[in-house]
Amino acid sequence: MLRVPAFIGIVAWLAHAGSAAAGAWTRAPDTSFTAQSTKFFTTELTGDDDLPFHKIIASSYIEYGLYESVTIGGKLDYAKRADGAEESFASIFVRPRLWQADNDVLSVEIGGGYPVLDALAAETSARDVTPDIRIGFTYGRGLPWDAGAWAEAAITFRKRLRSPADEVKLDLTLGYRPTDEIVPIGQMFGTLGLRNEGPFGANYDALKFSLSAGYRVTETRTLLLVVAQDVLGRNFDLGTEFGFTIWNTF
Repeated sequence: MLRVPAFIGIVAWLAHAGSAAAGAWTRAPDTSFTAQSTKFFTTELTGDDDLPFHKIIASSYIEYGLYESVTIGGKLDYAKRADGAEESFASIFVRPRLWQADNDVLSVEIGGGYPVLDALAAETSARDVTPDIRIGFTYGRGLPWDAGAWAEAAITFRKRLRSPADEVKLDLTLGYRPTDEIVPIGQMFGTLGLRNEGPFGANYDALKFSLSAGYRVTETRTLLLVVAQDVLGRNFDLGTEFGFTIWNTF
């Protein structure tokens, strides 16, 4: 079993860019949504690491309404460490809607990803950045507080195709629009490693909380400021994340 350093552990959270606007709901046919994020990750504020680690993370996410009940999409993540080392990961998915009522929706999402850059391949720790296959179910509900309030719960199984342990992920989202322009969002991201790693493979548990504050600057564009904190973890270094995300609809 390999202890996951901070620069690898943060890769587990890259998949969540855009998730607060995507989630269980499918998009209308021939409409698109994109999310571009830039974030700074550091272990310096937690006090858990004698040698603090810093990293800049950029990600681009897109989804497209293929049919009324089917959305497809993809994501590209790029990260650069303070020492200049780089890594990147690309993923695609399809999200069919399984059921919908007045305020409720249930969808399944099937996808996979592959590391694009292999700049860290010579390091044992980079074996955590490996191809994967994911299948997950997301339940969403519109809340009675207002037309713009919603909650989501997603559970996902992630099959790692090399040495790292497989994972089960649980993500919770609560969002609210008190006005047409303002949207605060709270999220929890949990990861449970299944202890089935291969030689030198990563195996970790993690729990992160995230708070976003968004403002719609135009009819089709929303700017969000994001702060996230690792609160619990096994075999990786806890860290703090600051950044911004831009949502666009077309």
